[in-house]
Amino acid sequence: MHFGILGPLVISDQTGPRPLAAARQRVLLAALLLRPGFVPSDTLAELVWDGRPPAGAATTLRSYVMRLRRSLGPLGPRLETGPGGYRLSITDTELDAHRFVRLYEHGARQVRDGCPDEGLAALDQALALWRGPALADIACAVLHHEEAVRLSELRLDVRELRVEALLRLGRTGTAVAELRKLTARHPERERFWALLMTGLSRSGRPSEALAVYHRVWRHLADAIGVEPGPELRELHHRILQGDTATPLWAAS
Repeated sequence: MHFGILGPLVISDQTGPRPLAAARQRVLLAALLLRPGFVPSDTLAELVWDGRPPAGAATTLRSYVMRLRRSLGPLGPRLETGPGGYRLSITDTELDAHRFVRLYEHGARQVRDGCPDEGLAALDQALALWRGPALADIACAVLHHEEAVRLSELRLDVRELRVEALLRLGRTGTAVAELRKLTARHPERERFWALLMTGLSRSGRPSEALAVYHRVWRHLADAIGVEPGPELRELHHRILQGDTATPLWAAS
């Protein structure tokens, strides 16, 4: 069985996709996928009705659980009823979000341990699991706030580590091109700017790297009234001193 939440909700098995059209059943499944162990019925009702469960919600919830069991086919018995709640038992490989986190952690270890080529491969696999925004068709503000935001931040962490791996491999042109896009889309993430400065300085363009520093300095001052953090300031100082060889991560 395969469950996907890194994009619209997906359920599939060896016979193909299993449709789940009802919006509240999709919320129920997403909640069970993201909450390990038995989830209290009251908690599920809050999520399924997005904070406004109606009178008789417990009875309706039981009906939704029965329908979801049928939608899961042969794996329906994995949706268990327990004291005061429900649990969906899945393996670590059946949910795309779990695989994403494991690939990220493996890729991070490889990059930090001096194997950026292997790390890059794992990080690319992690990013390939995404089909759109997390929980794209799940109508539940709490799940979006608690889970989709967390997963989206991890996705940015993966992209950050990926361009670091590119720089470690000497693929500065590819890294710089990617970082120009990332800094434009996420100007609040100073690490992207620092990696861009690193890529420019290591490819023999220190003046462009210094111009990037002044650009991010102006952005931070105008947007939130702060100066660049210590990592950016240290990198700026090193480039001014002519140090374009020491990698950013050596001081991290």
